[in-house]
Amino acid sequence: MSAPSKTAAPPTAASAPKTASAPKQPAVSPRVTVQVISDPSALEQHLAAWVELADAALEPNAFYESWMLRPALRAFAATQAPEFVLVYRGDPERSQDAPRLCGLFPFERHKKHKGLPAATLSSWKHLHCFLCTPLLHRDYAREALAALFEWARSDPRGAALINFDFVSGDGPFHQLLVDYLHDERNPHLVLESFNRALLRKRESAEAFLNAALSTGYRKEMRRLRKRLGEAGRLEARVLRAQDDLELWLEQFLQLEASGWKGRAGENSAIGLHEREIAFFREVTREAWRRRRLQMPGLFLDGRPIAMTVNFLAGDGGFHFKIAYDESLARFSPGVQLELDLIQHAHANPELRWLDSCAIPNHPMINRLWPERRTIQSVLVSTGRWRGDFVVSALPLVRWLGRLLRRKK
Repeated sequence: MSAPSKTAAPPTAASAPKTASAPKQPAVSPRVTVQVISDPSALEQHLAAWVELADAALEPNAFYESWMLRPALRAFAATQAPEFVLVYRGDPERSQDAPRLCGLFPFERHKKHKGLPAATLSSWKHLHCFLCTPLLHRDYAREALAALFEWARSDPRGAALINFDFVSGDGPFHQLLVDYLHDERNPHLVLESFNRALLRKRESAEAFLNAALSTGYRKEMRRLRKRLGEAGRLEARVLRAQDDLELWLEQFLQLEASGWKGRAGENSAIGLHEREIAFFREVTREAWRRRRLQMPGLFLDGRPIAMTVNFLAGDGGFHFKIAYDESLARFSPGVQLELDLIQHAHANPELRWLDSCAIPNHPMINRLWPERRTIQSVLVSTGRWRGDFVVSALPLVRWLGRLLRRKK
């Protein structure tokens, strides 16, 4: 372990007379230490602390929890393993207690950013990762974030820039980051920002549907469901403890591969790639074991015609994947299942929200789920001069690039 070095806090007008400097205060508590892990196998010794951190996270993120991230490393980190910055906090007055993990940041290291010479740490993201908000302990989040920046600014293994890529642009982490950057005056720049659909529960499923959908649209969906039921025995099911998980997973993979993603060789079709199948099976098994998996399905004569996979985290969840039988598209089986999912969500007292994990302006889910959450990529200088220069110069570089493209 290496402790971040102390830096002087800026004096206030009241505490700093012109003729004498104010007493120096550490920007980061001396009880905080930072560990950098480059070998993913070394994470094994931190598993218990990692699980505790996820349970106490300021903002839940299933994609960065141990049961989901470790299989992702095995499947997607073959070419360049990410670096993990772990922030631990120890209490000298309770020396018998083990240090507490209060921050976990998976990063990918780059020598440049957009061709500009500044070492950059960017949130590690793979194809099936839909959120990169770091795990921060809700009681020590500010301390952990400060330790990260202090380390990145002063340690030889740090970097001039941190790119918080694909993180929440609203909610507790966003508020914490904005407050920290304002107080510390770190130059920063929002590189990208978009909204995606969010399901936030109302007092009942009926109240949600009345607010979200027109009477005419709901009437049309009921008509199509009735017609679908005339084609055979239509059943809405949810994976239960006594069901065969492996059968449900196989059915989902086959259903997804039979759709347009499978026919077009789309990268996001899990069932077409062996490493992604292995990732999917391992993650869903672990989620099932931890009671964090939700799989609703719509079945016609015992055959699945629409299925979805959701991962639960904290008081919410992530709508990971959906697949449906496109030969029945005239009955909108995917929409029918999403309407069922709204009912399932409202029947679960522990669930307050679902993140759609969808692309911006998704035509189907945006109509059904009227609320939005913001996803952003925020580039921040850690305080090194190269980082300050890149954040300051990048808007001009991007403007010149747009100007040159318009002239071609």
